[in-house]
Amino acid sequence: MAIWHYKCNLVPKPTREPQKKLLSEDGFIPSIEEDWEWMNSGARLLTQIKDQYSSTESWSEEILMFGCEEDKIEIALLENSDVVEYVSLRLDLRNEDWKEFLRKLIPICEKLQVRVYDWNSFDIFDASIENFRESISNSNAIKFVVDPEGYLSSLSNEK
Repeated sequence: MAIWHYKCNLVPKPTREPQKKLLSEDGFIPSIEEDWEWMNSGARLLTQIKDQYSSTESWSEEILMFGCEEDKIEIALLENSDVVEYVSLRLDLRNEDWKEFLRKLIPICEKLQVRVYDWNSFDIFDASIENFRESISNSNAIKFVVDPEGYLSSLSNEK
């Protein structure tokens, strides 16, 4: 993932609010069945995404990818099955294409009661333009896009 990518996960309702940082050291949400079980909504989500987005080449046989250019939805399936393990979203903030990408995704999330897990704040929020806008405005990705030199300088100042 590039520094200018905003990344989040889609998670089904009801998902309990996180009590701590949920990402594992390798950058994935742990597969904790009681917290992240897709409750059979994974297949419906996959169908809806296939209707709205073009399939793109994936780097893994177990991960389906949809979208265009740098804006992508990654849907990981359990090995040798059609069961959804996780769904992540990656948006390239260097251009405005991600806004249209989200406009197509938000109604799908609302219909299927899918929420968004923010990798930056560790919050879970309902999918809406306003909530995405707030999450993106607080992300390191947008800080880098707006002022790359300032962002990199701030990293060196933190040491």
